Amino acid sequence: MRKPNYSQDRAQRERDKAAKAQAKEQRRQEQKAAASDPGQEQRDSRAEDDTKDAE
Repeated sequence: MRKPNYSQDRAQRERDKAAKAQAKEQRRQEQKAAASDPGQEQRDSRAEDDTKDAE
């Protein structure tokens, strides 16, 4: 039986963590933009709901 490749698992976790941080930053930027433009806020909230369903 082969020994599991832990470094590969760690690299995947680090990629996932980086992607999650990037998505969080993007959502924060979108919310900041929505706060400065009240008409835009309605559309942004619906777009975020769609992405939550996809996960």
